[in-house]
Amino acid sequence: MTIKFGMDPSAPDIHLGHTVALRKLRQMQDLGHKVVIIIGDFTGRIGDPTGKVKGRTALSEETVKRNAQTYCEQIFKVLFTH
Repeated sequence: MTIKFGMDPSAPDIHLGHTVALRKLRQMQDLGHKVVIIIGDFTGRIGDPTGKVKGRTALSEETVKRNAQTYCEQIFKVLFTH
C-alpha cells in the first residue's frame, strides 16, 4: 500500500502533532508499506486569505523553501532512524 501524507511548511519546525502521524507512518513502513511525504508550498505562500487566522500570514518563497528543508531534515530522523 502507498500512503501519502501532506504537510504545509508554515513554520521552521515540525510539531508534536506531526510526530504522532510520522511515527505511525514509520510503523507502516516497518510493515512493508511505502510512505510518500508531500511538502506543499502553496498554502504557506498565501497564508490565510480570509484574514481570520492571524497566525497564518503569507510567507515568502524563500522562507517556505527554508522551512521545507528543515522539515525534510526532521522527518528523515523519524522515518529513517531505528
